[in-house]
Amino acid sequence: MTWLSFAYISLWYLPKLIIIPFFFIKDLFLTIIRLIRKRKNDFLRLNKKLNKRLQIFGWILVLIPFLIVAKTEFFTSQKFIVKEVNITSSDSNFKDLKIVHISDIHAGSLRNSSKMIEVAEIINKNLPDFIFISGDFVNNDPNEMQNISEGIKKLKSKYGIYGILGNHDHYMTDEELEKLKHFIKNTGVDLLINENRKIKVNNTTVNIVGIDDLSFGNNYGDVDKALNGIDTSFYSIMLAHNPRNWKEYNFINRGINLTLSGHSHGGQVMFDLKFIKIIPGEMAYDENMGLYKEKGKYIYVNPGLGTTGPPIRIGIPPEITIINIK
Repeated sequence: MTWLSFAYISLWYLPKLIIIPFFFIKDLFLTIIRLIRKRKNDFLRLNKKLNKRLQIFGWILVLIPFLIVAKTEFFTSQKFIVKEVNITSSDSNFKDLKIVHISDIHAGSLRNSSKMIEVAEIINKNLPDFIFISGDFVNNDPNEMQNISEGIKKLKSKYGIYGILGNHDHYMTDEELEKLKHFIKNTGVDLLINENRKIKVNNTTVNIVGIDDLSFGNNYGDVDKALNGIDTSFYSIMLAHNPRNWKEYNFINRGINLTLSGHSHGGQVMFDLKFIKIIPGEMAYDENMGLYKEKGKYIYVNPGLGTTGPPIRIGIPPEITIINIK
C-alpha cells in the first residue's frame, strides 16, 4: 500500500503546495499597495477581489489531479501499448526468435471480452514464435475467465502459448482452483505448474520452464521440480510470476537465460516530471518494471494488462511486450 499512500498524498496535497506561493505574492502585493496608498477601503475591495480570483484558481488546480484520474480510469487504464526490446543469445542457431510476453490480465478488471480480443489481434499481427503469460489470469474468481477466454483462444504463435499461475489465481478454494486450471487449459494455453517443456527451434532446443506462485508467503512453487531434466546448455526461459524469485532462487546461476515476470504492475502509478521520474513501485521491487540484466542473464518484468486494487493506471499503461532474442 506504500505507493497508494504516496499517490493519495501527492494528489491531495500537491495542488495546495502549488497555491501557497500565489497567496504569498498576493499578500506581498497588497501590503505594498497599502503602504503606498494608505487607503483602507480600497485595500479591502482589492483584497476581496483577488481572494475570489485566487479561490477559483485554487479550485481549478485541486480538480486537475482528479480529472487526470478520471481520464485514466476511462481511457489510459485499458489503452494497450506495444513495447519492443532486443536481447542477445550466444546460441548461433537463434535467428531473430520473437516472443510475446503478457502478464497480470486480471480478467475481472477488464470491462468486457472485447478487450482481450483486441489484445489478441495486436499480438497476432506481430507473428510471434512464442507467447508467454506470466500469471494472474483472474482476480479471485474462476468465472472471470469468461471475460478473456475468447480472446486467449484467438492467440496464435509458431511454437505455442505457455502460462503459469500467479498469486491472485490462488485466492480461491481448491475446487475453484481446479475449475480455473480447466478453463485456462481449455483456451489452448499450456499451463506449466512446476514443470518444463523442451521445444525444438531451428537447429537447437529451447527450454520453457514454469513455476507456480512463490509470493506473499505462497509456497506453491517448486524450482527444483520445475528444472528437473533440462539441459541448461540450451537456451532456457523461466516463467516466474514474482520478479523477486529471480534473485531469491538464484535463476542467474542456474542456467536460466531469460526470466519473465509480472506481479508488480509497475506500481500502476508513475509521475513523469520534467526533471525526474517518481516511481513508487521501485520502493517495493528492485526489478519493478522493464528489462534488467546481470551476468549476461535477463529478466523482463511486464507491468500487466489489467489492474488490481484501485482500477487506475497513471503513467504506466497496460503493456504487450515483444522480446526479440538475437
